[in-house]
Amino acid sequence: MRLHIRYDHDIPVNVFRWTPSPVKQPLHVHESLEIGCCVSGRGTFYFGNKTYGVGPGDLFIVNHQEEHIAESDPDDPSVYLFVNFDPSLLLAEDESLLLPFAYSPERFQNHIPAGSPASRSIVPLIEAMHEELQHKREGYLTAVKSLLLQACVGILRHFAGSPGHRLRRLESGTRRKLGRAVAFLERRDGSGDIGLKQLADHLGMTPSGAARFWKQTMGYGFHRYVTLRRIRDAKRELAATDRPIADICFDCGFQSLATFYRLFKEHVGVTPQQYRNEHPVSDIFENE
Repeated sequence: MRLHIRYDHDIPVNVFRWTPSPVKQPLHVHESLEIGCCVSGRGTFYFGNKTYGVGPGDLFIVNHQEEHIAESDPDDPSVYLFVNFDPSLLLAEDESLLLPFAYSPERFQNHIPAGSPASRSIVPLIEAMHEELQHKREGYLTAVKSLLLQACVGILRHFAGSPGHRLRRLESGTRRKLGRAVAFLERRDGSGDIGLKQLADHLGMTPSGAARFWKQTMGYGFHRYVTLRRIRDAKRELAATDRPIADICFDCGFQSLATFYRLFKEHVGVTPQQYRNEHPVSDIFENE
């Protein structure tokens, strides 16, 4: 079962608290990367044919390829904080941070045990991310991104020191190509013209080859990335300006208002007008 992740914030990161069922549910995969942190209780975590016992302080690493599900102990239900995030966040900063998530599922030990140096340093970062997203104080999105990067540095260092983990599995050529792709797309920030052909030309690939490369490394199709990027740009314009919604729609690259409204509601959960009403431009300048 493949789950589609809808991010609730203006950066592609979610942190949520969850108690698994005491009865094993179907395994699933999702297009985001994931870090799971058990904060209380007991249970079991299944990854394909692998099984891990779970207790407070245990961390688990999940990529976009491996099926998994957590299960609670009926007498002492486990509670987790889960971080879901888009791999582009790591690629835009330092592509080496993606290496722990570029694993072969059958050989990988997803578990970082409680009490280890990595767990002791990463668990407070996840808790701080959750708190920032709950309270939404000034600068919280920057704080969350910074905390996530610190957590991923800790994960990278943990696996770099683990015997048998091949951090070089993501080949240097692939890493460079990913970095070039993300840098190219970031330079086009705010432009509705984000096309697979432009990216393929930039990478020296055919459009079909670029599409396969993106899907294999990022876990979701390039067209979905474009949609999410355009919606992010539209959210920014809706909140920061009083421009007509139709102008924002077309400037962000959507071909029709009907498509824009449908995709915006699907990914954000409200219509563009409702989003604007909840984030009025007057709020930005209320102290001026």
